[in-house]
Amino acid sequence: MRKALIMCIVSVVLLVSVLIFFVIFLAEPPQSLKGHSFRYVIQATSPRNESQCLLHRARFHEAIELMKTFNITPPGNIFYIEFRRPRCESVKAGCYIGFNQGFIDVKVIDEKSDTYVVNYTVTLENATLICYPWSLENAKELFAIRKWATLSNNGINYGITSAREIKLNKILYISKANGIVVDEHSRELGEWVFWLDKPRDLILALLYPIRFESFNDTLDGMATLLYYNLSLKEASDYTIGREIVPRYRTSRAVTVHSWSSRITISCANEQTFRRFAEICRNIASNLSATQGIRLTIMPENYTIVWENIYLRKADFHSRLHKITYNFMLKDINCTRVEYGYYFLHKGLRWVIAPVSQFEFTYDTETDVLLEAKQTEVEGLPEPGIIPAPLSNYFILEENVYPIWYSTTCDFRIRLVYSSLYSKSRCSTKEKLSWQGIAVALLAALSPALLYVSRRLFTGSSELGSTVLKQ
Repeated sequence: MRKALIMCIVSVVLLVSVLIFFVIFLAEPPQSLKGHSFRYVIQATSPRNESQCLLHRARFHEAIELMKTFNITPPGNIFYIEFRRPRCESVKAGCYIGFNQGFIDVKVIDEKSDTYVVNYTVTLENATLICYPWSLENAKELFAIRKWATLSNNGINYGITSAREIKLNKILYISKANGIVVDEHSRELGEWVFWLDKPRDLILALLYPIRFESFNDTLDGMATLLYYNLSLKEASDYTIGREIVPRYRTSRAVTVHSWSSRITISCANEQTFRRFAEICRNIASNLSATQGIRLTIMPENYTIVWENIYLRKADFHSRLHKITYNFMLKDINCTRVEYGYYFLHKGLRWVIAPVSQFEFTYDTETDVLLEAKQTEVEGLPEPGIIPAPLSNYFILEENVYPIWYSTTCDFRIRLVYSSLYSKSRCSTKEKLSWQGIAVALLAALSPALLYVSRRLFTGSSELGSTVLKQ
């Protein structure tokens, strides 16, 4: 009897070990991004609303005329590049660059406990560059092209070059803790947007080192913040190769429209209040819901309140600092109090003031960026210049920022390939197969486990009775 009892115990231990093995085997392992790659296509073709595209009128037509003068066939995408030093108030004209196709490639070449090491590459195919003479040296450093021609037009000696392919490459280091991007010179370049290792409400997408005058106060530059909102879904599914990302799995991060969290306007009399309230209603009626601006009108005390929902709801960055302005609107006999924030970075103050409106769409299952695109702004002043995202990933040696602007105000990048999706699709199938096998095996073993347990219980009872009799 004792031998049978030992055999029962051994059988139970073996069955429990098998169960534990499958539980561990089927547990979700921490996903590593090392070795994964992502490819985005760049598109900046034609403006949806030319009347609102200030840069299209100011720069696009000039670029086209220059290309025609120099017998260059205008390519599909045309950008304008400025070269700015931090805290500079103005910059001389830069370069026009046109290309037929453009790609952004991101590859994770190493992953440490707290950092991703990324090879970041921008590829421009069939590219042409036309540079003003005072920006030529910066352009040579950025694009690493040696052969340039000099052509004159209206007394200006332009530097001109073309290449079948231009590649801009950087090694970047991304913190897993806060998404901060650092280059090989330990310069912080904002926060990573291609995937969100730890999704957060506010994302610092871009920094512009342009001195900014605001209400008699000088700030050192402008920052673009994105507000990540899980409730904002895309209108349709996404296709990446053979993988389909359903719209319910998407969420969007939208540009924080203004640095102001709240603007309160109080008028002296009813007539002025009504006139000003009507103007505000007209503006509000043209605002998109994704802009996060809410209007409240209070007739009882002649007060109008504009609120930035995203800034008020967001989990504020520790480097966001509040700033308040009070001033009189003399023309309409009203007072205005404005509460806002500036972003403190490396001892410099950056105003939260987007140059344009962008939407970033993410896959909530992988937290990977699917698309970044410019959005139209109806009923507002012209959005003006449209910087291409991630311009400041290519800071030059003397801390010169090459800032890219889409001359068509219709810029977007879209994910067209990622090894993460192709591999995840295979591993998901394998995982489901093993889960099925494991479930079937455990189901088959259950009667045996139950039988052994009963025998063990019966044997224990019999052994106990024998002991008592003895």
